[in-house]
Amino acid sequence: MNAVLGQKIAEIRINKLAINVASVPLTLMLLGGLVTVASSLPHFQSISFPEPYWMLLVLLSLIIIHEALHASALICWSRIPWSDCKFGVMWKALMPYCHCGKPITVRAYRFYALFPLIVTGSMSLLYLFVYPSFWSAFLSAVVLAVCIGDVWVYCRMWRFEGNLLVLDARSEIGCDIFTWPAEE
Repeated sequence: MNAVLGQKIAEIRINKLAINVASVPLTLMLLGGLVTVASSLPHFQSISFPEPYWMLLVLLSLIIIHEALHASALICWSRIPWSDCKFGVMWKALMPYCHCGKPITVRAYRFYALFPLIVTGSMSLLYLFVYPSFWSAFLSAVVLAVCIGDVWVYCRMWRFEGNLLVLDARSEIGCDIFTWPAEE
């Protein structure tokens, strides 16, 4: 892919505060629905939560896995080398991130955005149905809710053709969309 981009046609940004505010009621709604589903299953186990340090360890591990899945999508579907995947945390918003410094297609960026939801969401829901409990419902609700920013960006990109170019925003949630460079 050429390092020079064409004309910038869109700037997509998602407000960090809006994501954090929206994720709380989303988590609670998901938790309510998933607890209802889990408790209706015949093999529901009404066990208590594990020790808090285990919960924290599992949730931190899932955050790392979530960002690693973003990088995996970049590497597999965009042919981006591992060295172009940057990881960090936006401390003001308490949001970890995986950043791609090279332009990729809108189609690849959409997959990059949704890949963690597809993998961790389906795995956590499978776990919920195999081992239904309040803990598995809580885990699934959190796993699904932390994908809100990714889904939000995906929805904002829906109207753009898949072959346009995307450059990930460096310090914000979102991206810029460009045309391909003009042939000279």
